[in-house]
Amino acid sequence: MQLPIPKIYWFIIVMCYSGLTYGQEENPVQYWSLELSVGYLAENTNGVFFHELNMDFYASYEFLPGFHIGPRFRTVLFLDGYPSSEWQRFFLAGSQLRWDILTLDHSSHSRFFVDFGFFRGNYCTCDDQAYYYRRDGLWYLALGAGFQSYPFDSYPDLGMTAGFLLHGVSYEQFRFSYYNFPYLGIVTRLAQ
Repeated sequence: MQLPIPKIYWFIIVMCYSGLTYGQEENPVQYWSLELSVGYLAENTNGVFFHELNMDFYASYEFLPGFHIGPRFRTVLFLDGYPSSEWQRFFLAGSQLRWDILTLDHSSHSRFFVDFGFFRGNYCTCDDQAYYYRRDGLWYLALGAGFQSYPFDSYPDLGMTAGFLLHGVSYEQFRFSYYNFPYLGIVTRLAQ
């Protein structure tokens, strides 16, 4: 009997496991971190006002100094401005690589980073329609940037993060749509 687990989840499990085993064989674990973030977008398209709230979870492992990898899960709540509208829920899930490109302060671990991601989901920003909708089986390539810092002396493993992820959505053969997810959140280091 085959387990009903999508292939993308197997990919995420393998990436996390390989990160764990690499850290144990080659060098001590740099650190694990958990990031919880939210983002909000409001836009007026063709005279209709849209609200979009995204909630995000990213667990990462620093497998080499300055390189982090792990699964990222995002839930998107969407409400358009039509009177009969209700909140709709969408998701994106995948694996992400984060590269610290510039460290500003080694004591607070303040740094700028670049993100690369590969996701699967059902949030379609496709076509030139006035609203976004559910479409199963979409693939997303993501490129983003952000800033992260651990500024609290009393809580050295608690930090803040802010950034964005630009997603390229593949919804038909050779047709793409692009979409930006800004976010602001908290992050904590689990092991060091």
